[in-house]
Amino acid sequence: MGKGTTGIFFLLIAISVSSIAQKQLIFMQRENVVARFTEGDNFKFKLKNGKKKDGFIIELRDFSMITSNEDTISFLKIAKIRGLQRMGLTKQLGRILFLGGFGYVAIDQLNGALGYGRKGWDQADRNGLIAGGIGAALLFIKPRYQRLKPGTIVRAIDYKSPYYLQPDK
Repeated sequence: MGKGTTGIFFLLIAISVSSIAQKQLIFMQRENVVARFTEGDNFKFKLKNGKKKDGFIIELRDFSMITSNEDTISFLKIAKIRGLQRMGLTKQLGRILFLGGFGYVAIDQLNGALGYGRKGWDQADRNGLIAGGIGAALLFIKPRYQRLKPGTIVRAIDYKSPYYLQPDK
């Protein structure tokens, strides 16, 4: 079999396995599921030794998984994953600066147009644009891979787990 047919073969296996009770790979922080992957999903991650890995999840075991690249990966070796959603302090600060900076400029210009303040641009408007630009950078520029915080629990679960999410049909 060539490389293309091997990938298709593993994808067909993943689809056929998904029709049975599918296992899910979950990442938990403080008893909240922060990321969820199922068998057949594309999973991009970095190992603790710095190697980047990418592939479809073929099989989930209790402490490891098998990917479409025929790699068996222990959950303990995963350092960073792609697709982890967080709303941390940086994002909150970015939102405040973005809305506050551009909101100030908009309100100041509206007041000038209505005759309640000076028309035109001044140093305060420039400062508002700078704050809004910094906020936009904090909001929209994000790292591709997020590091797993200490205490992150990585588990392969099945339908019996209270954290199992039923797939949409």
